[in-house]
Amino acid sequence: MEQFYTRDKANEGLTLPLYLPNGQKTEDFLIILGVDSDAFRKVNIEEQRKVSTTMEIATKIEDEDERKAFIDKREQDSKNTVLAALIKDWSFTQDCTTEEKIKFLENAPQIADAINTFAADRKRFFGNG
Repeated sequence: MEQFYTRDKANEGLTLPLYLPNGQKTEDFLIILGVDSDAFRKVNIEEQRKVSTTMEIATKIEDEDERKAFIDKREQDSKNTVLAALIKDWSFTQDCTTEEKIKFLENAPQIADAINTFAADRKRFFGNG
């Protein structure tokens, strides 16, 4: 049975080297947890629970454009919150707080995409990726 366990490896995290938008490799990196990590699973569940509240609030917004903007913003905030939970540490001088992680992801969506792909690749966490 233990050969199927993924949680411990996911909680350790792996290094994701960072590249500039032009493809140039940098010295910076992130330590990324796997999607089976405790931190990710906890935040993911919390964010899923907020969906009904978001929709409840949205139904009270009469203007269709405002309602759509509210839902879009909430979905993006939720995505960044979940992805931030995957960042265990980083090479930046800023403290690796949730607020700093979300700020980074909001301003570097290409990194958010890279984190999403990297963390979901279970093979990578077992030496086959």
